[in-house]
Parts: sequence; C-alpha cells; structure tokens
Amino acid sequence: MLGLDLTRVSASPAWWSEGANFAADFVNDRYMRNGLSISRSDALSVTRATPKLAVDSRGHWHTFPANTLARTDLGALVEPAATNYVHNSAMVGAIPGTPGTAPTGWTIPTNSNGLARQIVATGIVDGLPYIDVRFFGTTTAESFLNLYLCPVHIPTLPGDSWSLSCNIALIVGTLSGLIPALACRLRAAMLNESASYIGELMTDPSITFGGGTVVQVQTANVANSNCRYLSPYLQFWYSSGATIDFTMRLAAPQLESIGATSPKLTTGAAATRPQDDISLNLASLGQLIATYSDGSSSTHEADTTPAPLPTTRGRRSIRFVEAFDP
Repeated sequence: MLGLDLTRVSASPAWWSEGANFAADFVNDRYMRNGLSISRSDALSVTRATPKLAVDSRGHWHTFPANTLARTDLGALVEPAATNYVHNSAMVGAIPGTPGTAPTGWTIPTNSNGLARQIVATGIVDGLPYIDVRFFGTTTAESFLNLYLCPVHIPTLPGDSWSLSCNIALIVGTLSGLIPALACRLRAAMLNESASYIGELMTDPSITFGGGTVVQVQTANVANSNCRYLSPYLQFWYSSGATIDFTMRLAAPQLESIGATSPKLTTGAAATRPQDDISLNLASLGQLIATYSDGSSSTHEADTTPAPLPTTRGRRSIRFVEAFDP
C-alpha cells in the first residue's frame, strides 16, 4: 500500500534566507510567507492617494497609479510625503522659437551681453517633460545667465533643510567659453525679510557633464539667521569675448524639504505627493531587515502585523525585505 507524504514544500526555497518567515523580493516581484510563495496582494497592501513616479535601472521614470506599489527593476520606491515648491516643473507654457516662450513662471534671459536665447524643443524623455534651451553668440563682457525656476520666493527659516534637484543634459555643443569652475551650477539664492539677496544656500561646484543626463541633487541647511526666502535657479557664468553655442535639456526641477524624493510634477503651484503607506502581512511579530538599491541595509522592529514598510529618501528603492522571529 502506498503512503502519501504531505510535507510542505516551498516553491522557491533558494531566494530567501534561512529562518525567514516572510520575504519580499521587489526586484523580481516575488513574495513568501511561512515557506510558501504568495501573491503580492497577499503579501502587502498599498495606500497612496495620488499617482507617483519611480525610476528603473536605465534611468526611465514610470508612472504608477494611486494605491499601487511603485516597483521597477531597482525595487520598490517607498517614500514619505514631499512637496515640490517649484511651481511649474512640468514646464507648461513653453513654446519653441527664437527666442521662443519660456515655461510659465520661469525667467530665462532672451539676450545677455551678446548672447541670444532659443527655446529649441519641448517634449517627453525618459518619462519626464523636458525643455531644450540654447544660448549662442559672442560675449561682450564677463557675466552670468540665471534661469529662475519659480515665479515666487519660497518661505524658509534658519535651520530648515532643503534639497534642490534637476535632470540636466548637455545635448548640443560644448561649454567652451564658460568659466570652468562656474560653468553650470544649480543654486538657490537666500533672501532676507525684504526679499533682498544675502547669499547662496547651494554652493556645490559646477556640474560635470559626460554622456547622457546628469541628475543633479544638492542638499543644504539654512544657516544664515536673516534668511526668510529662497529662489531656485540654474546659472551659467561666461567669459568676455567668448564664442558660445550650447543647448541644455532640463527636466523635473524640484525644491523640497529635508531630502530628495522622486519627481512631483507641478503645473502652476506647489504640489504635495502623499506618503507611500505599505503594510506587510507578516507571519508573526519580530524583526524586519531591508536592503536598498545603493547597497545599504536597515533593521526595524515589527511590533504589529500588518507591519509598515519603512520609507526612505534619496530616491533609494527597497530591493528586498525579510522578517524573522524575535
């Protein structure tokens, strides 16, 4: 007489650690509880009132609907709430031409000491709206071009932390004729109570361009006790008597507090993306260990179930999370 061995057999025993009673592999979209493979919907729930963007390993940004896990081949992008104070990061209102029309609320000089401006093109690249801006001519003096990204001054106080980010690419020409140490800088001017200039919040060096897009992110604390407002902008500083011709592609400028998160596109006012609330349906209480797209990891106590998945800044995706008994 044949006997039946009714032991539990895991579908994929190799991809989680020994002793784990729950695992989520966000890169490969697979999940386990108590040694058995389960669906994503059984493993977790997602609450987020609006769509959001998440980037993949090729630099392409994907849009995910509300209440949907923002998951790419880098993992799950799980972020706190964030407000983009750049009022028109989608660059609505831009019209190609020479000089063309700048995005609504932006200030881009049409001429500067012999330099002329051209709005070359607008469109979508890698999932983000962009604008191509060309400056060309022979300069008559040493000076700078400031491209102001917001029509209003952003209120702030001493001690506040801010991150300014933008996707920037040099797509035509070279930066020949610009002063190397000052050639292209993403900056935020500090203003006092009467909106007079008192210095710079962002002081990082000039952006270095290779092939493709540079995702420039700068973070700084407001240390000047008189600072009450910020004004974000992109600056090019040129020499006198220089022949200049270059085209920059700009996408998704963002000014936000504390640390950089995924782009929140705006079309006329500051806008907030709500927090990703991810609840894990664990097998039991215990310890969560998360690993991230930058190679780092963190440990958290899971004292409730469902257990919240921790959020992260710096655009780090969570690649993998496991739970263990205490």
